[in-house]
Amino acid sequence: MTYSLSSHPKTLVLSNAKGRWHAADHAEYGATMNGVEAWAYAYHGDYIGYKQVTQKDIEQYDIVIANTQNLTEFVKFAEMRPAHTRWVMLIEGDGNDYLCLRPEIQRAIAVSDVVNCINRFSVPLFRELARGTDTVVEYIGIPYPLAGVRQYAIPIAQRLQASSKEAMICPFLLRRSSDYLVARDLGIRYYGYEKALLRKLSNIRELWRTKSLDKRFFARRAERLYGDPCLDVRLSTSIHNFFPDNAHAYLWLNLDPRYTWARYVLDAAALGIPIITTASTGHGEVLFPQTTLPTHFDLKTASELGKRLVEDADFYRSVAEYAAEGMTAYSAEAMTERLTALLFSS
Repeated sequence: MTYSLSSHPKTLVLSNAKGRWHAADHAEYGATMNGVEAWAYAYHGDYIGYKQVTQKDIEQYDIVIANTQNLTEFVKFAEMRPAHTRWVMLIEGDGNDYLCLRPEIQRAIAVSDVVNCINRFSVPLFRELARGTDTVVEYIGIPYPLAGVRQYAIPIAQRLQASSKEAMICPFLLRRSSDYLVARDLGIRYYGYEKALLRKLSNIRELWRTKSLDKRFFARRAERLYGDPCLDVRLSTSIHNFFPDNAHAYLWLNLDPRYTWARYVLDAAALGIPIITTASTGHGEVLFPQTTLPTHFDLKTASELGKRLVEDADFYRSVAEYAAEGMTAYSAEAMTERLTALLFSS
């Protein structure tokens, strides 16, 4: 039976972050949002934290999109929902985190209408976990704020002609070193990030653990670890500063071993910046087929690709333009159309 709805079903997003808001109340955040909250903006809907939501709230919505950060609350409210409410389970984190059988995961799958995988390689695993249920498992992902991010893009020609080129190392420097090992071979400047040690009451445990009030505590630790005067270690800030701070970079390095949403790949494509990445990201082979590695261990090929991007302007341009053209499929319009059709086509 076909379920008839308007183009924007009334939609609620649930996650661990505290709060209760409507997309129109925080439109400025929607311009760069690509977490689970992006679904609230895509559907012009609402967001409520797991600790604030009530059964009465749930009853008002046609679609509830809930991530897997709080499975106890997830299952409780999914079981309470009225018959007309479609329930979407949005997978959180790395697909490898779900390889071991966990009763709470299988229960959450069983009470959902759709499991939305955020990495295309993980679909077979979740379909196997859903065997014996009526739950549909598909790779859809998260709506990408294409227009909001593209406003920060720098023309390719300007980056090609820059007198000083820089490579950005995507992961925090204390989390992974393989990207750095590639960056230092490219013959251009390179920089990376570490988190700031925040002097806030909510951060009291970390302040106690580090026994420091130095905002650059982790940055200094990275500087000591690498011992490379050519490595520029910067402090991470908000997502709103991320794009203006990094849109100028000549190329990005993201040798990610995880099977997750891999936002760096999407950000690079939206900005028209070549990124050297891995097949596990899922997006890499789609958007950057010429600069995607089979595994995160292939540092030799990564260095060769990086040097070619530095030396071959035509190659650089073709990589950047191909990725930018492929981003339409990740837009809010494309994503909501796919999910709505999946939920109400029968």
